[in-house]
Amino acid sequence: MSNVSTGNKTLGEKQIIKKLVKVVTVGVLSLGLAAGIGGTKSEASASTKPAGSNFLRSDSIDDNYRMVQDSKGKTIRAKTTAKVSLKKYNNTFSYSNVSFVDYDKVKKVTYKTSTSTQAYTRASTKYKLTARNYKGKLVNVKVPAKNAMTKHNTSWYKDSFSYTTYVKTKGKWVKKTKTATVYIPAKYVKKYTSNVWTKYTKKAKGYFYTPQPITITLKEYNKVAIGMTYKQVVAITGEKMTLSSDYSWNETVYDDDFEEVDEITHTYRSYEWEYENDVTYDYRFVDFYFEDNKLTNKSQSGLK
Repeated sequence: MSNVSTGNKTLGEKQIIKKLVKVVTVGVLSLGLAAGIGGTKSEASASTKPAGSNFLRSDSIDDNYRMVQDSKGKTIRAKTTAKVSLKKYNNTFSYSNVSFVDYDKVKKVTYKTSTSTQAYTRASTKYKLTARNYKGKLVNVKVPAKNAMTKHNTSWYKDSFSYTTYVKTKGKWVKKTKTATVYIPAKYVKKYTSNVWTKYTKKAKGYFYTPQPITITLKEYNKVAIGMTYKQVVAITGEKMTLSSDYSWNETVYDDDFEEVDEITHTYRSYEWEYENDVTYDYRFVDFYFEDNKLTNKSQSGLK
């Protein structure tokens, strides 16, 4: 689109177009909406959380921590089992895939002796397990009541069992502990069913409250003056902000005789920066408007 000027004076058409550009580029025809322009001093560097850290179920404090059960069934906050690297989710939260320990109630069946019972070295009553007492007398070995057993077949249960015997050494009976696989008839074993808190390692996406630093201050904003370039603004604020609008147009320049002497390309760009903390409901933003890389207008809300 061409505009006509006489010397340094621009005709009304150019003024109308400029006004139209300011309105339209902020709205529907914005060509560079939300285009990132690089890192900022407020960008979080790669951060981590150590093993044993609590974490949230979502990006909201209201959603509360992920809760689990401990080995006794008590409800507690889940903790990470290993160090994790965090990724930025928004200005308030970061996240990572985490591992954590949880105990679930699992039905467990056990078999125990119902009474003190003779032990056998094989699944047959012909093979009693015997030992010697402190006088060297041969005695039968019995498995005490409530001793856990494993099913061998429909008639017998077995267990690795430690028992005491005496061995004659240098003319004296010396106490020794031996271990043997012993068998018990099924009629002396009782089935017990119980609920046991069983340990599991689980995985989930965990969220962490990691608010980003607030970097553009009201003092910095006030130092930014009309006429500055984008680089000068960045030097003051420390922020490479987000390009929200980008528009250009050509101006044809004529001399006093209305002869075309030049064509100039003009640019209009606006940049924005915002900070939002969902937990404290703190919201701050800044807008800067540039024409031909010169600041023409600025606005802010919430800066301190």
